[in-house]
Amino acid sequence: MPANKSKILIHFEGIDFGWCVENDTASTIENCYKYTQDQDEDWGSSNNLPTNLFYLFGMLNDDTLESPGYWTKVVIKSCDGTGFQGYRSQPVVFKREKVYFRGHNNTLEAFRWMNNTLGLYSKFTDILLTGSLNGAIAAMQWSDFVKQHAKGKVSVLADAAVYRDQLSQKINHTNDYLMRNKLSTLVKFVNQEVGLPSAKCQAAYKDEPWRCMFTEYLYPFVEVPVMFTASLYDAWSIIHVLGFECTDLYTISPCPEDEQAIIQEYKKNITALLELVTKDSKNGAWGVSCVAHDFVYGRWNNEMYTVPGNSSSSAANVTLGWYLGKPGSHVVIDDVLWPHNVNCAHKL
Repeated sequence: MPANKSKILIHFEGIDFGWCVENDTASTIENCYKYTQDQDEDWGSSNNLPTNLFYLFGMLNDDTLESPGYWTKVVIKSCDGTGFQGYRSQPVVFKREKVYFRGHNNTLEAFRWMNNTLGLYSKFTDILLTGSLNGAIAAMQWSDFVKQHAKGKVSVLADAAVYRDQLSQKINHTNDYLMRNKLSTLVKFVNQEVGLPSAKCQAAYKDEPWRCMFTEYLYPFVEVPVMFTASLYDAWSIIHVLGFECTDLYTISPCPEDEQAIIQEYKKNITALLELVTKDSKNGAWGVSCVAHDFVYGRWNNEMYTVPGNSSSSAANVTLGWYLGKPGSHVVIDDVLWPHNVNCAHKL
C-alpha cells in the first residue's frame, strides 16, 4: 500500500546512551570522538549509514495496521551526539581528527529537504514528530518550529523521555546529579553560538538552559499535543539517573533490597511526572510497571507489555486512542508495583 500523502511521521532516532556526554568538556569531546569512530554502528557519521534501516518495525513498520499505519515516514538519524541541536562553527580537533558539532544545522537541513521534496509545510494535514529518549526530547524541542511553519496539525509522541532530574542514590555518587551534570556540560559546549530549539524554554531558564533537556522543565513550553509512552521502571534511568547497575534481563531481582526500595520510589516519581503532564488535557500518557526502556520499536504492540496486564492496552493502542481523541482512553498508567504486572516482570 502506498504511503499516505496527507500524513507524515518524522522520527528522531533515539539510541541507548542518548547523548555523547560526560561530566566535563574534555571527557565529552573524547566521548563524542569515539561516537564518530565506531564502525560497527551507524551513528556519529553519515559514512557509516546502511542502505536500509534494520529497525523499521513497531511504529515505523509500513506492513502493519498499527497506528499510524501507512503514513509517509522520515527518519532523522542521530548524528553528532548532541541531541539534534547545538552548533559550533569551528570543529574540535581530537587525536588529529576534526569533530563537528552541528546538530542544529543538520536538523534544519532535514526539514528543508522534507519541505522541498515532500511539501512538509503545505501538503500534510497531519505531522507527527516522534522519538525515543534523546530523540523524544528533540521532537518536543523542535515541535514549535514545525508548528510555526506548517499548515497541518502537529503532534508529538515522546517515548522513554520521563527520566527525572534528581540526585543519584549510589554511595559513590552522593549529592551528585548524574544527568544534570552531563547535560549541563553539553549545553555549555554546543549552545554558545546558537540557542536551544525551544526558545521559550531557554528564555524561561536563561541561566540554566540545561533544564530544557528534561521533560519536567520542557513540557510546559510545548504548545502541541504530546503523547508520552514510558516504563515506570525505566532501565536507562536506573543506570544513568540513579547510578545503579544491578538490573539484568529487564528485572530488578539482582538488586539489593535497599536499591530495590529506591527504584520503587523512583517509579512513584515517574508516575507523578506523567500525571503532571496529563493535567493538560491535550496530552496523553501510557506507563507500564515493568523494567524496560523504549516502546516505539519492538514493544510497540507487544502483548507482554499492556496496562493492565492481559489487556489490549498496549502502547500502540493507547497512542491510537489519544491521537483519534477517543474519550477516556488517553491516560493509562499502571497502578501496580513491579513485579505485579507479571507478563513483563521477568522475575528471576
